[in-house]
Amino acid sequence: MESSAGDGLGHTRELILECASRFPGAMQYVGLDSVAVTTQSQRFAVTVDSFTVSPLFFPGGDLGKLAVCGSINDLACSGARMTTMLWTMVLGPHLTHDDFIAVCDSAAREAAHSGIQLTGGDTKFVDVDDPRFELLIAVTGIGELRSDGLLPRLESAQPGDEIIVVGSLGDHAIAVLSAREGLGFDRIITSDCRALFPVANELIEEFGEGIVGLRDLTRGGLLAAAVDLASLSGADVVLLEAQLPISVHVRAATDMLGLDPIELANEGALMVVVRGGRARQVLSMLARLGEPATLVGQCERSGAGGVVYLQSAEGLRTQQGEPWSLGVPRLC
Repeated sequence: MESSAGDGLGHTRELILECASRFPGAMQYVGLDSVAVTTQSQRFAVTVDSFTVSPLFFPGGDLGKLAVCGSINDLACSGARMTTMLWTMVLGPHLTHDDFIAVCDSAAREAAHSGIQLTGGDTKFVDVDDPRFELLIAVTGIGELRSDGLLPRLESAQPGDEIIVVGSLGDHAIAVLSAREGLGFDRIITSDCRALFPVANELIEEFGEGIVGLRDLTRGGLLAAAVDLASLSGADVVLLEAQLPISVHVRAATDMLGLDPIELANEGALMVVVRGGRARQVLSMLARLGEPATLVGQCERSGAGGVVYLQSAEGLRTQQGEPWSLGVPRLC
């Protein structure tokens, strides 16, 4: 199996579809960050994700913080607040005891800050020759859904809806890649790794059904999220190239490395799909919260069943197919 299987782009999507198609009813959940579960007395959401990164510690975070925040964010995009997690660790021979403890301490701090209880887990050891593999953490997160029943879903997007990005693109990926390869950018670029539940919850509280869908921009970045939005909703997605929030330093790094910022993983950036005409109000509220946010595109009526376009400042549109792979080792 090639490393591109974990990039979150075309190769990953094909493997997921090949696996899900073998389980009756599973295809309806492909592309979702979490799934809602309803019992007679309670409504909750469940997500599962695995995390590994090299190096374990990078500017702005580490594997422990990444695992907890990443799970919080998957649930937050369904309007759920994570309360409980199960935690499985796969340890490699190159992991030191001090680093193991430091990762656990960081995760515990992040969980305590967000009011999350660790209730169980498992540990395995694998003898892997690759010195870049030290630790993999798989998290099952359980969260409480909102009592008002609001549940943002990308599939409910329709033509005229607007697309906002909270945060900037590519910071996490470049910070990790630079720290791993010694490129020097990690002195000026730090990972955006953080829990997104507070901002996601504020958006839903303030605008209710005006918040159509949310997606944290992890593996595959904004492009993968836009592909999911188009395929789930059936609408075309138009991204405005001149308005994409990319820092000067990230732009310089990606130009040098031949990478596209819209394909790079983020760990604190959020795509917000809002009902048409509401973007200005949403941007105003985010500004009050001190959250940098940018209107980056919109949904349009599709003649081809949901296509993603990148529109230049001159108005030229280029259809964006999902790349097969990113071409660098896993970043989150």
